[in-house]
Amino acid sequence: MGGHRAARRVAGRQDEVNASSTDRPDPRRACTAPRLPGFFLALLLPGEAAATVTGDLNEEYADYQRPKLGRWRADLWYWWQAIGSLIPVWTRR
Repeated sequence: MGGHRAARRVAGRQDEVNASSTDRPDPRRACTAPRLPGFFLALLLPGEAAATVTGDLNEEYADYQRPKLGRWRADLWYWWQAIGSLIPVWTRR
């Protein structure tokens, strides 16, 4: 019977380890924004505007949109925002 208690204690400690590891984001599962719209932004926006817009979109995507919407809808959101960021540049030409 003593072995059964020891097994429960070990299992309980393992649960604590698993619970504490979920408090931190897993870098292997980090949210990455779609690359193709970022490429178009870098190609079509002038100078540092591309880096600024892409950085803002990536941050919004990873921190808010992806956890809230899921991958597919967050990717659509990202494309929509990227296209919307290009429209003012095209209308000024």
